Amino acid sequence: MCSFWPVSLACASFAQSAPAAPPTPASDDKAGAYYNFAMGRLYAELAAAEGSREDVTKAIHYYQEAIKLDPRPG
Repeated sequence: MCSFWPVSLACASFAQSAPAAPPTPASDDKAGAYYNFAMGRLYAELAAAEGSREDVTKAIHYYQEAIKLDPRPG
């Protein structure tokens, strides 16, 4: 029972510490760019397989969003 107090005090002081910094926007942009690129690739493949103009339009839209989020090549 004596070891309970130091542990509870440590937990209380830890709970009151400053919150962790949010991730940098660059990592979010890279993840968003990857998602949009993958969706663009999916719709491009669907357009090639089915010949749908709507899928081509969606593919272009997703590719443009990917470029906006991370314009660097590679």
